[in-house]
Amino acid sequence: AYGDSKPERRLVESTYPLRLAELLVDALFRDVDGRLTLRLYQQRWYEFSYSAYEELSQDLVECRARLYLDTLDVRSAEARKPLKVTRALVREVLSALPAVGILIEGNAPKWVRDDSQSLPAVELLPCRNRLVHLPTGRSLQPTPDLFTLGALGYDFDPNAPTPSAWSKFLHEAFGGDEEAILTLAEWFGYCLSYDTRQHKMLMLVGPKRSGKSTISR
Repeated sequence: AYGDSKPERRLVESTYPLRLAELLVDALFRDVDGRLTLRLYQQRWYEFSYSAYEELSQDLVECRARLYLDTLDVRSAEARKPLKVTRALVREVLSALPAVGILIEGNAPKWVRDDSQSLPAVELLPCRNRLVHLPTGRSLQPTPDLFTLGALGYDFDPNAPTPSAWSKFLHEAFGGDEEAILTLAEWFGYCLSYDTRQHKMLMLVGPKRSGKSTISR
């Protein structure tokens, strides 16, 4: 799991689960600025990646915890010796993690720190490289302080060219009906956000081979 090199061993003075949980988080689940990248939300584990959080399986979290605990030494009466890592100890350490500050309460998306940003989390569109504020077009650097479970799989480019081929297709599919084209664009934008205030659904109605499947894809 560690490749060709062996991990550096660390001597710990306390084997209490909470202290071990703190060491685990500091070693594996903080970014270069010291911000937490592991979260527990609705009894599921999530880790920050690029601009959003991705779910981790219980088995993977336990495996990573065990691998880390296996690098720890404790002091005995005779000498320094490896920490005895059991399944029970791993479970106790994971059970202590919420006390380290990884627990997310409420609904996603949300800022995990009150001093993080003034922009409402529900108004942000996470892209791979930026967080775009939909009402203003402003963009922010992605941060693990924003707990969100979805992001676009490509970069935000404020200077992207007009999608001429797509525009041409829409005009052909809708017979030049600008209102229908703008409504479809509005719906696509609505689907990108967490906003559900409209309580609406959209249906594409038309004959066969009229562009419905192409639009849906």
